[in-house]
Amino acid sequence: QEEGGRGKTYPRTDPVAIGLVLSPDRQQILLNSVKGMPGFYTCISGFVDQCESVEDALTREAFEEAGVRLASVELYGSQAWPIGRGGSCELMIGC
Repeated sequence: QEEGGRGKTYPRTDPVAIGLVLSPDRQQILLNSVKGMPGFYTCISGFVDQCESVEDALTREAFEEAGVRLASVELYGSQAWPIGRGGSCELMIGC
């Protein structure tokens, strides 16, 4: 609660789309290498822009990060990620 009991303060929550990108035959996945961490790979991900759907965010990130155009995106689930950049919270939305 704020000083003087005027209300509650909630942490900022930044939505992030993260996805497992499968090849058309579903036999391979697309991973992104992490700069400065040789041998470490992660799924395609990125912040959801204002007025952008989660599906559109993942589609955009796949093209920006890997030059891949996605045929379709399905939402899978979400998970709060309590420690984000600069102390904010990130809401990870899996596709």
